[in-house]
Amino acid sequence: KKPINHMKSGYFNTTDFGILFGQGTYYSTQTASLNMINGYQINPHFAVGLGVGFEGYDLPLAPIFVDAKYFFLEKSFSPFVSFQSGYAVPLSNYVMADGKRANRGGVMLGANIGFRKYLTDHFGLIASLGYRYQESHSSEEYYWWGGEGDNNSSTAITRYYNRFAVRFGITFN
Repeated sequence: KKPINHMKSGYFNTTDFGILFGQGTYYSTQTASLNMINGYQINPHFAVGLGVGFEGYDLPLAPIFVDAKYFFLEKSFSPFVSFQSGYAVPLSNYVMADGKRANRGGVMLGANIGFRKYLTDHFGLIASLGYRYQESHSSEEYYWWGGEGDNNSSTAITRYYNRFAVRFGITFN
């Protein structure tokens, strides 16, 4: 059996799917999440990449983030820790009466522990458990009939999501 020659440095792509469980500002729910990270394995232990994804909270968001991973072993199987930081862009929006956009997205932070297992020299599986914090800033307009002057107003809304993440995916270089 030929030993697997796992990547020590170079370009990689990781695509994963996850379920985010937990608490939001108004209620608890499960949320689907899909991420794709393109990056560079700097050495056998450290990798950094730029990610983009889709997360279906009550407002669908596209997080754009930096991902940093530390791999503990220089083998085809290695546990890792990772940290993510970025901003989520709203995928659903409209223009309010004052000309401003109603949805503005918000800050995203995450931390994970997991493992990577190369099955061939260039293809592997990845799984992780972690935490995801997401903000979403919006405004809602209210209209009413009658009275004098302006018959609409808006209210600023900030939603905070704290989620436990379970993720599975593939990685290749």
